[in-house]
Amino acid sequence: MWRSAGRKPSQVRTFQESRDPHFEEKLQDGVGRELNPPENAAVFRLEEKSSIPARDRTPPGRPRKPGRGGTRTPDYQRPGPTTLFAALEGASGQVIGPTSPRPRHQEGLKCLRPVEKAVPQSPEIPLILDHYATPQHPKVLDGIERPKRLFRPFTPTRASGRNRVERLFGPRTEKPLRRGVFHSVKDLERSLQDYIETCNEHPRPLVWTKTAD
Repeated sequence: MWRSAGRKPSQVRTFQESRDPHFEEKLQDGVGRELNPPENAAVFRLEEKSSIPARDRTPPGRPRKPGRGGTRTPDYQRPGPTTLFAALEGASGQVIGPTSPRPRHQEGLKCLRPVEKAVPQSPEIPLILDHYATPQHPKVLDGIERPKRLFRPFTPTRASGRNRVERLFGPRTEKPLRRGVFHSVKDLERSLQDYIETCNEHPRPLVWTKTAD
């Protein structure tokens, strides 16, 4: 059918055009700081993943065994959601990921404290932010600029591929979270922290293969 219509779906590529008028400036600023960070400074990319649901299957599924795949029921209960704030340092690959029950600006301000404590020797900490509502809240931006060590380049809109934290979230969302069973929000948060600890045991520093230009 594809051949008769002259179509070749395997050769189709997708793209997403950014209409950010400051795209080039933001890209140069963010990627440029990761390629050439200020002396003795740590560069973090900050991202949040909100409304992560804790799903408790009823009844529990059966595990895999030879000749039979694992099973799970389509119905589930939701004990509640949580929000993960993740800060990734590109040079070391280390992740700081506090969780919070709500994605409000108050929680966004709290997630800045462990970032500052993690690098006390860094004279300045560039925080590359996403265009989500919480990081752009006036009180969060004010909290970033007030300590004088923190300042805020932005990721261009529709350029999430430039944000490595998105790739950190990807494998965790696709497999364990969707297939996991969590009896409570605490179980879910414990699973997220275990995942971050595993990432920090085997960190993968960011290596850019292209220049900011």
